[in-house]
Amino acid sequence: CTDTTLTYCKGPTFTEYDGYSAQQYECGQCANADSDCEDCDTLSEGENCKSPTTPTVYKCYDYTFSNGVFSQGTENTCTVTSLTAKLCNMPSATATATSEYTSTSGCGPCAGSSKTSGYCNECTEDGADTSYCNKAPALTCYEGEISDLSSVAASSCANT
Repeated sequence: CTDTTLTYCKGPTFTEYDGYSAQQYECGQCANADSDCEDCDTLSEGENCKSPTTPTVYKCYDYTFSNGVFSQGTENTCTVTSLTAKLCNMPSATATATSEYTSTSGCGPCAGSSKTSGYCNECTEDGADTSYCNKAPALTCYEGEISDLSSVAASSCANT
């Protein structure tokens, strides 16, 4: 800062699995008690005051609920610090309502008691590339005439 009388810096807040807020790094204090802005006292924290941390980014799928079933949606970008596990979540086969599975992004751990209640499954993103560990599994269906069992064969089906 060019104003040497200022002893505070401000910057964005960081929320695990969501990333940084829109607040810019600037001189001075936050205007009010804003959840998107965080103050730092340069007198006590010195050069490390509000220095940015490079986050780790990975991908998970979200899930939408329609006509009584959850379906795999779009991929979302998840953001964590290097100290936080890369987790994804997805509805379990027993989740049949949005009150049971409440995640909106697929990023991070299961919300509330949805995991212990059996409505949400978690998985860990391992490796350098994104494997989308919460991708809906491919389904195999059998098709053919019941009158001719030799015509029955396995095929891929939509996840519905």
